[in-house]
Amino acid sequence: MNKAAQAYFQTKVGTTDQGQLLLMLYDGALTFIQQARTKMMANDYATAESLLNVNVQTCEQGSPSWGRSVWALARMKSLLNAHADAADLYNAFYLADKLPQRLRLRARLLRSESLLQL
Repeated sequence: MNKAAQAYFQTKVGTTDQGQLLLMLYDGALTFIQQARTKMMANDYATAESLLNVNVQTCEQGSPSWGRSVWALARMKSLLNAHADAADLYNAFYLADKLPQRLRLRARLLRSESLLQL
């Protein structure tokens, strides 16, 4: 990105209220999830993992975007036979109190199934 574009984005972020910044964050997170899905479909798992990890680390734990990213990352790890990593991700999802209980219980079950695969 050129310097003018960087300066524009820095000014835009610096002069935007918190509500708009939160919307920008979620829009970016959804974009990363869509890009990661496309990469998974193309069997480019390394790129998909890095996109999802950005969301996991930048979104608020327990937010819908965080949950979608953790869930997708855990499913991908399971498909790649990285069952210990998948179990850890499912456990993190389960411990996120803000997410719906039915999804958290499903994550708990999938964690157990991943551990059985070890």
